[in-house]
Amino acid sequence: STQSTWVSNQLVMSQFTAHDIANTMWGFAKLGVNHKQFFEKLCHKLEDPTITQGLTASLLTNLVWSFELLHTSPPTYLHQILIDNANKLNVDWVLLPEYFQRMAQGNVTVSGDLS
Repeated sequence: STQSTWVSNQLVMSQFTAHDIANTMWGFAKLGVNHKQFFEKLCHKLEDPTITQGLTASLLTNLVWSFELLHTSPPTYLHQILIDNANKLNVDWVLLPEYFQRMAQGNVTVSGDLS
């Protein structure tokens, strides 16, 4: 609806932190809500290194799992950012979805489509 689009745009335009982004995406994914435009805006915010420096191992794990719960994969531009941060944070790869483990090993090509 127009109202929900306006609300989601206002939320995204605010100063979301890595914590806000990861928890929002995780919460929506747990509810089965896939608001494509909203998630794309959140994902673009993760291109900003000042935001990703706020990621913790558990936030990154929740973020990656949110894509799995929505039966999609992160946008292509986000792959390396997520992989680099997972390595930097010493995330236990066993705790991440299998598709992400394969992506990190370079054995799979994913579409990056949030649909």
